[in-house]
Amino acid sequence: MTEEKIISLLKITEPFHLLPETVLAEISETLIKTEFSKDRLVYRQEVTEMTGVDIISSGEYETFFFDAAENKRCLTKHHSPYCFGGISVVLNRVRALKSAIAKKGTVVYTLPRKEFYELCNAYEDFFHYFTSDFGKRMLDEEFSHFVKTPATFEESYFAADQLYSRKIEGIAYKSIVSCEENTPVLKLPN
Repeated sequence: MTEEKIISLLKITEPFHLLPETVLAEISETLIKTEFSKDRLVYRQEVTEMTGVDIISSGEYETFFFDAAENKRCLTKHHSPYCFGGISVVLNRVRALKSAIAKKGTVVYTLPRKEFYELCNAYEDFFHYFTSDFGKRMLDEEFSHFVKTPATFEESYFAADQLYSRKIEGIAYKSIVSCEENTPVLKLPN
C-alpha cells in the first residue's frame, strides 16, 4: 500500500481522523505491515503484551473474551477501518484486554506503542476517544464482567485518566494530610 493510501486509511479510521494530515503522514512512515495467510490468535486477553495498536486495512479481526471453559464471549467482528488495541495500551497495562483472531487474508498496520503514547500525550481528543469508548463498553454487563481491574492505581500508563473508567468500589480512599499554614516542609538540622 502506498503512503498516500495509508494516509487515506488513517483519515477514515477513528480516532486517527481527528489528527492533522501532517501528523498522519508522519505516522504512515512508522507503521509496520502484517499479513495473515491463515486464521491466527494474535492476542490473548490478559496475556499478550501489545506492541502497539493495529489498524485493520483489509480482512477481519474477531474479538472476544475467553470464559473459564474457553468459550468465546462478547464476540465482535471488526473490519476496515478499525483501530484495535488502544484501550489495552492506555488502560490495561499494555496487556490485551480482549482476545483477537486475525482471519485469513487480513492485513493490518501496527503503530508502535511509543508513537501511540506520543499521540495520546499530544492530542487530548485522540486520547479521550479511548477512555470514552472504554467507559461506554463498561456499561455492558457482560463486557465489564470480564474486564480485570489493575491491582493498583499506578499500574496504568495514564493513571490519572483511569479514574474515569474505574468502578467506585475499586477506588481507594485515603485520609487528607494537612498542616498549619507556616509549617516547614523540611526540618533543618541544628
